[in-house]
Amino acid sequence: MSDRSTSESTYGLPFWVGVAVGGAIMGYGIRLFLDATGDAHRRINFAAWLVGLDLAHDLVLVPLGLAVALGVSCVARGSWRAPVQAGAVISGAVLLVALAPLRHTAASSGNPTIQPLDYRTATLTVLAMVWVPVLGWGARRAARARR
Repeated sequence: MSDRSTSESTYGLPFWVGVAVGGAIMGYGIRLFLDATGDAHRRINFAAWLVGLDLAHDLVLVPLGLAVALGVSCVARGSWRAPVQAGAVISGAVLLVALAPLRHTAASSGNPTIQPLDYRTATLTVLAMVWVPVLGWGARRAARARR
């Protein structure tokens, strides 16, 4: 046993290697952004967008996700709770990714090849591909719990 207190945390070599590699990658990305964006106005707009996105995540998406998780935990009991929560999390991610195509945000570009698919059908197909296994998983857990 070490003589360090349990509240004191220590980081090993993998952590510091990850910090160094991650920092180098972020620095390279920032350099590429600054090289590609010479206009100070565009840089400021991007910084405002980035801060706004972070605030939207922390003030809107996280509380919404916690509310959904709380609602699921109240509705789905026992062996169904974990599968339904997993399905809800995956469905939320799918819907966030599908939001732009579903809103036809590229329709005004005049280029029909940007969004050539039927995104409603594609999104519903992906959600079915999520929920069919979730229902199977939940049914299997429920059957095991009854035995």
